[in-house]
Amino acid sequence: MSDKVKKQHFVPQFLLRNFADDNEKLWIYDKSTGRSFPNGVANIGCDGYFYDDPEVAAVTGEAQFVEKALSRAEGRWSSTLSAVLERVRSQADVGLSHDERLCISQMLSLQMVRTPLVRELNDQMRRAMERALRRSFSIDSEDDQAEIPIPKGLSDIEAKNFHIVSMLNHESIAKYQSIFIGHIWTFLRAGRHGHFYTSDHPLSRRPHITGGWMSHSGIGSKGIEMSFPLAEDVTLLMYDREHFSTMEFIDGKANDALAPEMLLYYNSMQVQESHRFLYSRTSDFGHAEIVLKDEPRFRDPNRKMVIVSGDEDYPNG
Repeated sequence: MSDKVKKQHFVPQFLLRNFADDNEKLWIYDKSTGRSFPNGVANIGCDGYFYDDPEVAAVTGEAQFVEKALSRAEGRWSSTLSAVLERVRSQADVGLSHDERLCISQMLSLQMVRTPLVRELNDQMRRAMERALRRSFSIDSEDDQAEIPIPKGLSDIEAKNFHIVSMLNHESIAKYQSIFIGHIWTFLRAGRHGHFYTSDHPLSRRPHITGGWMSHSGIGSKGIEMSFPLAEDVTLLMYDREHFSTMEFIDGKANDALAPEMLLYYNSMQVQESHRFLYSRTSDFGHAEIVLKDEPRFRDPNRKMVIVSGDEDYPNG
């Protein structure tokens, strides 16, 4: 009997349990169809052999290297998060230690890059480069036989392999971790106003500076606000210290939502930033339906996320 893990989670089970009922069941909302249904934590936020790659196994000498490494790390993340949540629910000053911030920041850094949305985004970036090169060399978009002068190896790169290799870039993960630690952290409790959603890509971002040639949506961008739901009743909020300098006083504090609109605001970030699925303790996805009625493009899991100059004249891109 094989000891290989088939169902490999891109959202850890310990995190999903914070949104589940006593039977480890929660509700799933499929944005693409508008359908909702219940399922168990073990069957949610996962895919078959999602992290397995023969090249990675050959280099590391270990089958399922990524899955095993994530499993070991999740043990540390789970115990740290449980201790923090206990304080968040009972006191205003959470009293986060440096080690706790360091551990949670590592969890955020890996969670940010381990999802199907990122795999799709990486592949769209590769295809966008191909489109740009076709235009540069005046190659027709429908000419599949034309030789495209793509940098060596790029044309043959496989989305899954590239995604997994990028997750193993320790320098990038350390950089992300440092950025997260540097932000203002505060915890919002849902209180009596309802429940927070989580999703198949739970770290969501909202830029508060717009315009110009930059997107301003990077995790270290000036004016960035981020939300990461930790449980059905608690979400972690992070703010850039420069733009939100007047909010320094809430760093490390926990507060209750003052109105139902605050839950709609943060749930809408999950709706927009998720790939395809939302997860909730209850079957009420009214917030999702409000957002998707106004912005139906977020229903498409393959929506265009990478646009390069000239795409408007390149319909087959």
